[in-house]
Amino acid sequence: MKIKVAYFLIMMAILTSCGFKQETVQIKYYTVIVPVVGIKQYKPVFPSLEIRRVQVSPLYRDNSIVYLLPGNEVLQDFYHKYFSSPAELITQSLFLNIKESNIAKQAFLSKSLLYSRYQLETYVSDFYADFSEGKKEVIATIQFQVIDINTASNTSLFTKEYTKRQAVKNSNPSSVVDGMEKILAEIYAELLEDLSKNIKIKG
Repeated sequence: MKIKVAYFLIMMAILTSCGFKQETVQIKYYTVIVPVVGIKQYKPVFPSLEIRRVQVSPLYRDNSIVYLLPGNEVLQDFYHKYFSSPAELITQSLFLNIKESNIAKQAFLSKSLLYSRYQLETYVSDFYADFSEGKKEVIATIQFQVIDINTASNTSLFTKEYTKRQAVKNSNPSSVVDGMEKILAEIYAELLEDLSKNIKIKG
């Protein structure tokens, strides 16, 4: 995929140098909130669980909203951004969902001073809006892995990749963010269900 860089700033610089007055550009910020009210409760399968900071593909490390356009072009929206990076937004919402679900007796983020032998690692490979070839949908692909760091080889207890698509009514940032919130809620719900069924820790 080739990156389509918005040329607006370049044009404004040219116009300014020609004597045109440059107007202040306003950037709008959006946050991603995945509700935890009414979340399904589970019998704890972890005595404790450390949620490590989410890692993301380089394309989504910036907080710009990303669009896939016709011609396989990718646009990073300079004027509509997430309030913080997708890595931070997903880390926080994932932590809150795990904590409130009771899947672990104790859940905490890596930046805390607590310790757990069980760690959840997360990698986001897709996190964008697809407006190519008449499409209107948002896409997220997230891989999760639970490891036991008390073993010599950091044994993997669970690993799975989830890909979700959500149709959106409009090609605007608000619709994109709403779609992302729905996708993340679905992925977290499936993750918790899979952990409850697949994690077997003795003692």
